[in-house]
Amino acid sequence: MICGGKKKNIISNSPSPKDVSLAIDRKMVESKRREVQKLKFLLLGTGESGKSTIFKQFRILYGQKTSTDDLRMYGVVVRSNIISAVTKLCELTRELNVEDRLKNEGTIQVGDGSNMAPSEAYDNLLAHLVDNN
Repeated sequence: MICGGKKKNIISNSPSPKDVSLAIDRKMVESKRREVQKLKFLLLGTGESGKSTIFKQFRILYGQKTSTDDLRMYGVVVRSNIISAVTKLCELTRELNVEDRLKNEGTIQVGDGSNMAPSEAYDNLLAHLVDNN
């Protein structure tokens, strides 16, 4: 043993158990300090009440920037939700037997600038979304 110096394990040249313990203690104190500084929320509510939406808004406003992968995932979810909603609307239109009312509507302008009758749009949606499943 050398006087005034730190003890080292002569055989393995590694820090002493006391040095390892002190390093672990410092890491634990730092971790606890960071944890205490965190602001935590408990969002309560029934299903579909908007808990996830509020969390996403916090993340958008105060969290990390949205990655390209996140945007792609959101796009997939949004498209899926749109398809589900339109499919349900078509099924309910058929179930309520109000398809004839669409024939009395005027034409609408679609994305490519052309005009289409609502009954034609409905028939296209039925063919692609409802009748194929």
